[in-house]
Amino acid sequence: MIRRILAAVLVVLGLVAVGLAVGSATVWRSSDTVTASMPAQPTEPVVIVEPGVLGMVAETVTLTATSSTEDAPVVLAFAPSSDVTAWVGAAAHVAVTGMSSWTDLRVEEVAGEESVPNPAGADLWTRELTGTGELVVELNPDPGDVALLAATDGTAAAPRITLTWTVPVTNPYLVPLVAAGAVLLVLGLAILAYDILVRREVRARERAREARRTADATATSQLPADAIAALAAEPAKPVEAPASVTASTLTRRQLRELERRRRQEDPRLADDGPVARSGGAAGAGIVPAVLDPERYRALRYVDVPEEALEPVQEPTPEHGPTHDAGPARGSAIVPGVAEPERHRQSPSEPERTSWRSLWGFGEEEQR
Repeated sequence: MIRRILAAVLVVLGLVAVGLAVGSATVWRSSDTVTASMPAQPTEPVVIVEPGVLGMVAETVTLTATSSTEDAPVVLAFAPSSDVTAWVGAAAHVAVTGMSSWTDLRVEEVAGEESVPNPAGADLWTRELTGTGELVVELNPDPGDVALLAATDGTAAAPRITLTWTVPVTNPYLVPLVAAGAVLLVLGLAILAYDILVRREVRARERAREARRTADATATSQLPADAIAALAAEPAKPVEAPASVTASTLTRRQLRELERRRRQEDPRLADDGPVARSGGAAGAGIVPAVLDPERYRALRYVDVPEEALEPVQEPTPEHGPTHDAGPARGSAIVPGVAEPERHRQSPSEPERTSWRSLWGFGEEEQR
């Protein structure tokens, strides 16, 4: 669940980053042109653009001069600012001194005479451009002290000036936002794909475990057809419970009492039984050595007639239990032999380690 939430958050953040990048390059992108115009159509016969205004934003400017009527002439004359001021004299004019905003030019109106001579063809101008109605020119302004005079025929209202500069627009957020959004999207999709694969693997394992449990339950709960037929053909055998066992659950005391009775009723454990006469022990006890062990090896499991038993030979004083049992080797118990003196070593003789000498199967072979 956490992986899915994290993947969703990363994907959303990636999409937001990419959207911001696209918006910064389109909707919020700054314009690559700056256009500033005079606030209104002038009423004075002359407009003077002071030096430095044409190149204040960029080195290249597009100047548009629009007259009040379509058939009125338009004259654009360039000359040093002192010559332009002297030619205008006391006539009324509008001076463009700069920009009040990125869309408006700052102007100053100067009152004076209502007309000037026709500026077209005057020898004072260093450069002259003419047109009718509207004149659009692209200029590379002179960085020197050069002013621009705009007029019609000297008596009608001067044309309205509009300046347009082309500026380079940079978008520093486009590439970083796109890169960050792409990384977030890839990371979120990778986490989502990993979560889907993990969930698919978990579901597959659960289905496999369920299938194994179903198969095991089916295998253990169903019997083969031949076994079912055999059980159906076999008649039911009643089970007879012992008389001493009741229907209720036996307590520990009752179990001990049953064990005691069993021991009392067992003929092998009686006082004159085979175990007592042979010196054997029931259960896991250790049976002492006898002269003829093969004879009494199965006495714990076979009832032997009393007349077939022979008493165990008692040890004589001169042949005590230790002598009959023979020497002990470590912690092992060495079975007794019939003639212990025969196999007892003298101090001068070297110790014989042959197993034949201990069991009485003959003298040790001479080496």
